[in-house]
Amino acid sequence: MMKMPKAKLPKPMTPVTKVDVIGTLDILEVGQEEYILFRDIKPSTLRTTSSRLKGKIFDISELGLMDRTRVLRKK
Repeated sequence: MMKMPKAKLPKPMTPVTKVDVIGTLDILEVGQEEYILFRDIKPSTLRTTSSRLKGKIFDISELGLMDRTRVLRKK
């Protein structure tokens, strides 16, 4: 008796959301503070993108926070 291999079913697809980093930083007003989860945007990505925005200064820190980054627009 020959065994037939079972057909592998494809894994169910999970929806993926892409966060617009430049748009997120762009909408912050001067003096506004926002907390962004690590799973949405990594801190290194926030730092890199904020350094490339001309005329806007951000303070980005994850000190004392568990799973989020604090973003404060200074100028």
